[in-house]
Amino acid sequence: MGCCIRCNWPGTTIFRQRAGGFRKRALPQSQSICKCQRVKCVQLADRCRNYHRNSWWHINFLIYLWCVILLVAHHKFLIMTRSILLIIALFLTAISFGQTADDKAKIANRDKFLFGVTTDNRNFVETVPFTLVNNLIFTTVQIDGTSYNFLFDTGAVTILSSRLREKLHLKEAMRNTLIDGSAQEQTETFYTLNKLKLGTVNFSNIGAASMNLAKMSEQFCTPIDGIIGANLMRSSYWKIDYKNNVLIFSDKKIKPTGKTYELPFEENFSGTPLIKLFFGNYNFETIFDTGNNQSFNFPDSLYFKSSASKNKILRKGSGNTEFTLYGNRSIVNHASILDSVTIGKRLFQKQVVRISPSPLPLLGNKFLMQFDEVILDWKKHLIHLPFEYNQEEPLKTLGFDPLFIDGKVVVSFIWEGSVAQIKGLELGDTITAIDGQSLIAITAEQWCTLRDAVKEKSALAFKVLKKDGSVALYELSRYTLLE
Repeated sequence: MGCCIRCNWPGTTIFRQRAGGFRKRALPQSQSICKCQRVKCVQLADRCRNYHRNSWWHINFLIYLWCVILLVAHHKFLIMTRSILLIIALFLTAISFGQTADDKAKIANRDKFLFGVTTDNRNFVETVPFTLVNNLIFTTVQIDGTSYNFLFDTGAVTILSSRLREKLHLKEAMRNTLIDGSAQEQTETFYTLNKLKLGTVNFSNIGAASMNLAKMSEQFCTPIDGIIGANLMRSSYWKIDYKNNVLIFSDKKIKPTGKTYELPFEENFSGTPLIKLFFGNYNFETIFDTGNNQSFNFPDSLYFKSSASKNKILRKGSGNTEFTLYGNRSIVNHASILDSVTIGKRLFQKQVVRISPSPLPLLGNKFLMQFDEVILDWKKHLIHLPFEYNQEEPLKTLGFDPLFIDGKVVVSFIWEGSVAQIKGLELGDTITAIDGQSLIAITAEQWCTLRDAVKEKSALAFKVLKKDGSVALYELSRYTLLE
């Protein structure tokens, strides 16, 4: 898992996440150095190269073992779920993973309450339909004979809405600290859901957190009763068939339908896949996150230290693009085109990337939608991606993003230099009409219907109530943001 465990050759750069941001270090010609949290392991390059054939292998082994112990003692694991406009983030952190009695108890709780999921069925291959909403996967589950709408999210633990948890009268199993994307911490309760049925397959003993998902439902324009998280998924093999909009899962290995390549992954504390991603001269762990509706999300602390930041196609915007579990915030956000990015050993070109202060790099569902299918194998820790894929369509925008807040549709985000900004549209302006249709006293459901009706129109007319009380009219056309 740690950079000290691998042989990293001189001249490469290691870029790993740590508390408070990222740390990079170029390896000199004479030694291999890495820093993970407060750990510094120094190895002679020759010793690293000759590790398997050196006669002093037992000394090398002890050095490597000591690095592992130090890394594991300090490593932090994250559980997260991300969605709407850019990000909805949930973090569950187990600070220690060492050998004390308390740490062993944390691991035991994790294995019992999160990783204790089983399936009642045997020798099954099940297919269930899913719906794509805002580039995210939603499917229907059954609990106690009632159907519910759940988000399929590899970047999250399983979550139940507060309303559903109260309806089921679940009892507390354990408590842990959750940290959202704006670094706010709260102690949340975890519960054990006895049964969840997906298609004809019954999952048992599911550990789940519970949260108020009403705001998420409002922003997604779809009811969200819960989230199918990685701790449930890891009990089976899964295929996401984007071509036919179905999920296929089985207790037996699923074979790809065509030629694929294998992308290895590691698991974080909750079972979420972490993959290796390379761009420029950096390599780093990235969350494989079907609960994120973008292609790539990179921290600005990472991107602007890389050679990719020299790309001439870079757009800047500001506003409420980050909606977290405990609130939202106004941030500066960028968008660009990655000339090339390597995932595992596969090179991809001309991929859209969003850059924000969010601390974690993510590979989201919009990137995965370029493939006909994606297979996840938690047993062998492999993701199968087809060799062929469909290039992502150019990013179109009106120059701003609206958001439904407290019964009003407001301007929540603006791209700098856009026609909308040049004409005077500002953050916080209230949109009172679109193409002559009034938005005054509009409900969330009415807004969702109207938004779907106009999302494909190339040009729209807006009536806006400015913050000073004046009224302004704007006619705006969609354009390609990154060109």
